Formats: sequence, structure tokens, C-alpha cells
Amino acid sequence: AIKKAKQNGIPFMSAYNDYDIILGQGTLGVEILEQVKQQKLSNNGMIDAVFIAVGGGGLIGGIAGYIKSVYPKCKIYGVQPLNSPVMYESVKAGFVRDDV
Repeated sequence: AIKKAKQNGIPFMSAYNDYDIILGQGTLGVEILEQVKQQKLSNNGMIDAVFIAVGGGGLIGGIAGYIKSVYPKCKIYGVQPLNSPVMYESVKAGFVRDDV
């Protein structure tokens, strides 16, 4: 995407390394909690754990940020997709890897 943006002279916006995008992805946390409540998926009205795909970290950052603000005891687990090792490679390298 970075290469395409440069080739076409258009701005690149990261799908995970942007505050506003992470904030927007937090709305998925709202939806998860609404579904738990509507479907009565929990006996005590609380949610024990959420498993979230981790590519670059924006999705888990947004969802976890919201859910933890409502249910601080909820466990958040990051699950790495095989085709998106960005977070793993970034942690390993010690800096954000946009080239993975």
C-alpha cells in the first residue's frame, strides 16, 4: 500500500498506526458488548475474555481499550494471523515494521 501510494502521489494512511483509526476500531468493542448483552451470552452480564486478531495492533488496541474501560477484569488475547506477522516482526526488530 505504501508503494502504491508513492507511485500514485497519494497519501498513505496506516490501518493500525493512526490514533483516529484505533479510536474508530474501538467501536467494535461496543458492538461485542452489545451482542453479549442482547444474546444473553453471559450469566453475570460480564464478559470474561475476548480473542482479537493482531496484525499491526490497531484493531486490538481499539477493542481492548474500550472493553477494558468497561470491564477491567476482562482478559484480552491477541491472536496472530499467519498472513500478517507485522506485530511479531515489529516486536522482534524493536521498531514498527511497515515492510512486512
